Amino acid sequence: MFNWKKSLALFTALALLAGCSGSPASSGAPSSSQEAGGVAAEPYVPVYTYENPDPDMVLVSAPSGDVTYRDYRLYLDVTEELARYSARQQLALSAAVRQDLSETFGIEVDEEAFRQAAAQEIAMAYFYSPSVFENLGMIGEVTGLTDDEMNDAIIESYRAQYLINQLGTHFQQEAEKEFPAAELPDTIDSGAEDGKAETEAEQERQQKIYEAAAQQMQEYSLEYEERLEFDPAGGETLGTFDGEPIALTEEGSRFVDYMAAASRIEAACFIQEGELLLRALEARDSGIDSAPFSESLELYRQQILGDELLYDELSRICGLFGATVDDYLLALERPLWLQYTGDLYYQALYEEYTALTEGEEEPEQSFEEYVSAAFDKAFEGSELVNLAG
Repeated sequence: MFNWKKSLALFTALALLAGCSGSPASSGAPSSSQEAGGVAAEPYVPVYTYENPDPDMVLVSAPSGDVTYRDYRLYLDVTEELARYSARQQLALSAAVRQDLSETFGIEVDEEAFRQAAAQEIAMAYFYSPSVFENLGMIGEVTGLTDDEMNDAIIESYRAQYLINQLGTHFQQEAEKEFPAAELPDTIDSGAEDGKAETEAEQERQQKIYEAAAQQMQEYSLEYEERLEFDPAGGETLGTFDGEPIALTEEGSRFVDYMAAASRIEAACFIQEGELLLRALEARDSGIDSAPFSESLELYRQQILGDELLYDELSRICGLFGATVDDYLLALERPLWLQYTGDLYYQALYEEYTALTEGEEEPEQSFEEYVSAAFDKAFEGSELVNLAG
């Protein structure tokens, strides 16, 4: 596959920052909490300068009390802008690879074949993760996009990977020509020595094909990084490829708007669920051990500080809202706390369910049903409002 260093760094960051899910990974760069020789230093302490323009605006309306934008405005605004960056980057990548497929390798992309492949991917997503599509109504309200326009945007989200796969298939086919298969006898005794030798020879051939194709991918990737000048700041062009501007089409602009709104709304849903589950946990347990969370928070901060590309892009984005990366590091604290306490609440439900059903061979209610009922009770009567801020 391509070594899309610039793309992967930000895509990884989006998974980390927008969803606040998973475990933090340590950065390869030295962190500010560690001195030479492995001697621990003081944790990095961000300085707060951001001024929230309307901290009392309601984000979640709930019977147990509203949740406002006080702790979340900068987090949501930056999440949305990171998604815009990623969407523009996907469009630029797709345009560049498609041009090379056509002009350099003589491969014309079949649009119908792509849309069929995307439809299959979407059907799988509907089957395994239907919740991904539950926010389409809210996305439409925020963006003004029609159902057809949102459907086209969803399809577009699969294009970059499809084109990369097309390029990978081309390189593999070229490698297969370089290492043709040996002619096999009409009959082979699979248990005989000659049959074993033929199998080993084919395995060796496939390995050579893989290595040759991977090498071609790597070489292309390195050239691509020099040929594409990506413009993250917006505007009518996405950047240049081989010195020629890449236009942002109307369809591309709608894709960017869709991805930005989808990311913001997904983060807002996460906040809604996290705040209400935290209240449910606090009603059960007044003493929450925050020590593991503090350690995790410091790791997240160090990961951002140690990633030069991410830090630079966050600096640009935060500047749009009169904020700094320090402000964003502080804005991450509450969402990460919700992730931490949400896991604790889930564990509490598991322990409660286990105690209630101990000794029962076939409980009347499955654990999944038990969790779903508890979540429904926690979320009852709540609603997201003022999604655009």
